[in-house]
Amino acid sequence: MKIFVLQFVLLQVCTLCFFVFLAAPLVNIKKAISQIKSEITGMDVRLGVLEHSLLQARLRDKNLLLQDMNSAANVLV
Repeated sequence: MKIFVLQFVLLQVCTLCFFVFLAAPLVNIKKAISQIKSEITGMDVRLGVLEHSLLQARLRDKNLLLQDMNSAANVLV
């Protein structure tokens, strides 16, 4: 009877160790996914800043071009 109880306890310990062994890679995968998500968020912010800078540069260039065209037209008149 004691042998069966001992085998049962040993089986439970082995099962628990096996699940812990399988859980460690899963925890690492979840950490990696979380890190990737935070990096994606950071890249989205950088991309937004870059898009804003490009838009501002285009508007500035357009305004300078219009000013040059207006000043050239005033010289010709």
